[in-house]
Amino acid sequence: MKRFNFLAWRNLQDPETIPYRPGVPRTGDRFGLRTDLIGSPIHLGDDRGRHPRHIVMPFDGLLVWSMTGGAWGSTARLIPDDNPGVEIQIAHTVRRDNGHDDIDKHFKRGDTLPIIAGDIGLSAGVHTHTEIAMRYTDHDYDSLSHDCRLYAGWINDEIFVDDQWIADHCRENNIEEPSDFHDRVEKQIYDWGILELRDGVCIRAKNRFPARRNPWGTDVILADPMRWLKI
Repeated sequence: MKRFNFLAWRNLQDPETIPYRPGVPRTGDRFGLRTDLIGSPIHLGDDRGRHPRHIVMPFDGLLVWSMTGGAWGSTARLIPDDNPGVEIQIAHTVRRDNGHDDIDKHFKRGDTLPIIAGDIGLSAGVHTHTEIAMRYTDHDYDSLSHDCRLYAGWINDEIFVDDQWIADHCRENNIEEPSDFHDRVEKQIYDWGILELRDGVCIRAKNRFPARRNPWGTDVILADPMRWLKI
């Protein structure tokens, strides 16, 4: 089984030369806990803002896009030619021509894609929510998690949540009810099939991760887009 090479991927999509969303600032929601009480408390991707709305292909590969409804509104998958075991997955995009037909098309690195940031699904405005999804392998899990602090997950068939992590987060972001936030985190872990959440990496169970986003049929690694790929 082919192993994922993070260093090679960083070089392929260097943000200084082929930025994923050039010139677009990040919003407050990064990978980890949300800074407000809107939506699910655990945020498993990285959000970019409104303008410019266009999206650039960061490598040679396939764009698979469809209107999927639900919280994402639409699902865009960017699948690299050189490693189909990892892909960029994007929520809330719309077609540039306002169409609704599916897209399944190959693009070259640097091409402007036929989709743009939108506000469909569970969205407070035009933006993109981006996740790095990977087929689970022991090698990739070990390489990502060995120096990442464990925040939450399952231990001996019981949900574990780091209370200090919650307390520090609530204090830093003026969230008044740490115990309520803690309960919401526990509920999301259970409802979403989150097996483990660390600083920069999450594991979701294969039978709880949306099938349309899991072509591998395995548990799925979600990696922090900023920490690992700088996008």
